[in-house]
Amino acid sequence: MMRKNIKRKVLATISALALAFSMIPTSLADEVDTDASRSEFVNQLDSVNMEEKTSDTQGVEIKLEMVNVDSEGRLEKIGSTGLETESKLDSDNQKQSGSMTSLSGSNRYQTAVKISQNGWPRGAQNVVLVNSSSTISGTMATPLATTYNAPILLSSNQTLNPNTLTEIKRLRPRKIYIIGDTRALSSNIERSIKSMGISTVRLSGATVGQTSAKIANEISRHHDVDTSYVVSIQNGSADALSIAAQAGRTKNPVLVSNASVLNSDAMNFIRNNTPNVYYIGGTGSINTSLLSRISSIVANGSEANRISGVDRHDTNAKIISKFFGKGPFSNMLIAKSDDIGMIDTVAAGPLAAMKNAPILITKKDRIQRATNKYISGIRASNLIQVGGGFSYSVTSGLQRALFGISSNPSPAPRPSQPSPRPQVTPSRGIKGKTIIIDPGHGGRDTGAVGLNGYKEKDWTLVTAHACADYLRRAGAKVIMTRTDDTYPTLPERADLSNNEGAVLFCSIHYNKGGNLVNADTGELSGNGVEVYKGKGQFANSVANKILNNILNNFNLRNRGVKDGTHLYVISNTNAPAILVEGGFVSSSRDVNQLKYKDAQKKMGIQIAKGIVAAFN
Repeated sequence: MMRKNIKRKVLATISALALAFSMIPTSLADEVDTDASRSEFVNQLDSVNMEEKTSDTQGVEIKLEMVNVDSEGRLEKIGSTGLETESKLDSDNQKQSGSMTSLSGSNRYQTAVKISQNGWPRGAQNVVLVNSSSTISGTMATPLATTYNAPILLSSNQTLNPNTLTEIKRLRPRKIYIIGDTRALSSNIERSIKSMGISTVRLSGATVGQTSAKIANEISRHHDVDTSYVVSIQNGSADALSIAAQAGRTKNPVLVSNASVLNSDAMNFIRNNTPNVYYIGGTGSINTSLLSRISSIVANGSEANRISGVDRHDTNAKIISKFFGKGPFSNMLIAKSDDIGMIDTVAAGPLAAMKNAPILITKKDRIQRATNKYISGIRASNLIQVGGGFSYSVTSGLQRALFGISSNPSPAPRPSQPSPRPQVTPSRGIKGKTIIIDPGHGGRDTGAVGLNGYKEKDWTLVTAHACADYLRRAGAKVIMTRTDDTYPTLPERADLSNNEGAVLFCSIHYNKGGNLVNADTGELSGNGVEVYKGKGQFANSVANKILNNILNNFNLRNRGVKDGTHLYVISNTNAPAILVEGGFVSSSRDVNQLKYKDAQKKMGIQIAKGIVAAFN
């Protein structure tokens, strides 16, 4: 269904508008203190120490879009912590053998919260807190977090972000590990944490490298370690991020050097604890002189243990290949590789380790040659996208490669003659039951307009008539909210159901995608079928049976059964209610299957069969 500007929606309720505006963040980020007195600390941070609001502007666009209200009264609910959604950027793929989930907030804090909620839904006894401007701090904190089964949350240096504070309260930890000195995370933050009855442990040194040694010693207090991963603060943030998942799952420390020096605390740690050392990055990050000094004090730390590539993407691919192999993977995390985008991934390491998954980095607008070379021929069942802002070409390309799917589905053949009406066996379960069938849109409201000018309102009417006909022959009393090209308002549709004492309300729609895929044809991203459900077990049963019937008879992507209580026609009907999105009028894949009336009628019959099955 078409998303339109909220100002144009005269049918949106006042409460919906109030909720929508209340969800728009008044501030995208905390201020970054650039006072000269903190310049020493700033030098310890990554080169990506930028203003918070630049973290992920695309993520903000998604959030604002999602609070729009369309002509069905659809309001996408967005919690204070951002989005956790199925990706909409995968239009023309064959039915997938995998799934793609997005963990994305409107800023880095919310993205970290989404990751925490995904990995620790029931809370956590420990939390690791790092400065939101330092990718390297998050990376070296990852094995500490996995040691204590803790999520990583983010904070500015002076105060706890409200989203982070809310998540801490949800997690109810006993202890929070604070990474860095008071220039990284102030004493005010520590006092705020303690005021909640939570104990704190601060791990810090005079430099980031010394802090990494403190973390390594804390890890070794908990368990024996056998490997250290050395990364460089010079040109090494992306390389460090690539090793986070491996360090996390093995619970072995990440030690931070500069190009030619590893601090004495870290050197002593290696000498006393880890016989194996790997160097992440080329000679511009860790020079041969430093490598030789480290190699001289360990059993296994020669140049052969250096992992580097021609760029960060090549290094990332080599790290995954070295430590994770070529799969197949149950899970793989996807993160942006640009300096700003990497901030979103600071908190992803512990989740990747929990899922035994590598982190694949990519540019947000294209997949680099080294990445393409690595993913060709390997498979992953589930992709977890961390942060927003990825282009259609990236998400669809990753899915095609990693799910092993074709991007050129064959069009459905044009039927030579109309299909006969199917035989219907009367159903005792549905006999005499009043069911409302609601063809979406109509009249002045065309709904979505897709490829070749196909209008949603026309398809929904054909589908609804076929559905109603089948149900009547099965014995139901069917009332349609419209039988021709007219437009009943949303309240009129809901009132009809309530006044007739319906036992089920079924609204029928077709969808429209988001991002432009083909400028010549106007094709947009997004495809597949989904069913929205209202409250109650029966609505859930009907939704699932309808979805299964459709999938068994069409080669459409399964977008699942989803909560639809935010939709006007679902939330304002007394009867159990569902809303079917039968496919995308903007997708060539879906249109090739659904553009003929016989196919639209077939869709209606499958919806009806699902309804009948739910009553039996």
